[in-house]
Amino acid sequence: MKMGIIGPAERTSVWEQRLRPVQSINEVVTTDRAAYLGSVDACIFLDESRNRYEKLLNLIREGVHVFAITPLNVDSDTALKLFRSAEEARVQVQFAHWATFTSLTEWMTEQIPNPRSLYFSRIIPRSVFLGYKTGFDHLWLEDMALCLSWISSEVHRIETVPVSYSGDELALHLHIRFDNGATGTIYVNTLGSDVRHERMASDNRMSIQANVLENHVRLAHLTTEERVMVEQKSIEQREPASTALLRFIKSIQMRLDPPFSVYHLLRLSRTVEGIRAQLARY
Repeated sequence: MKMGIIGPAERTSVWEQRLRPVQSINEVVTTDRAAYLGSVDACIFLDESRNRYEKLLNLIREGVHVFAITPLNVDSDTALKLFRSAEEARVQVQFAHWATFTSLTEWMTEQIPNPRSLYFSRIIPRSVFLGYKTGFDHLWLEDMALCLSWISSEVHRIETVPVSYSGDELALHLHIRFDNGATGTIYVNTLGSDVRHERMASDNRMSIQANVLENHVRLAHLTTEERVMVEQKSIEQREPASTALLRFIKSIQMRLDPPFSVYHLLRLSRTVEGIRAQLARY
């Protein structure tokens, strides 16, 4: 397979090093512009420019499989164009939603592939938040994307409860009910005393509470004697980027949808627009 990498030199060199050991890749081409890419089977697209989705759309229409490492904040009309173009061109398009590719997420989704409830909580001190380059939305958008891709059902209803003063966002509580009866809750608070990030997933046989920062989980499940057993476990940490790359290549070889596809991006963009429409009314 001939793989291209599009982006600035300092970033393409890092991804080239990740590609070299992969046996199915026999040639790697790097460039800072898609116009200079030439004929390739697939490419890694490293672009954060304002017209990045126009460039991505052109690559898809040319029949190139794409691993897009770009911000996920996109309007639903653009996401729909990407989705339809990928369907017509019959190419795989994967997006770099890093939470999907962590070893912790992979372990949790293997244990509970069809959760009845998800609860994600992120708490940080105000001083830490004010030092972030990204905005408040970024704090909940990553967990929202994971929630939507984990629960494979359409969104039935969303409830938003923001806490803000004079346009200064302090906290947000999101509650999502899906058509299959599952629920997802996302809580973000920027008034914490320390940094905490936790995720909890449950079905009718098991419940897992995870400390995302420490890669540690506590799980409760029923034994054969119908007794509740609680265990603790540390999950071996792996680099999400390498995992994502291998999953992208596998999706091309097996002709399977990648873990975070353009369909997931479309669902995310529509849901985020609904949330922002509700927040605008406060």
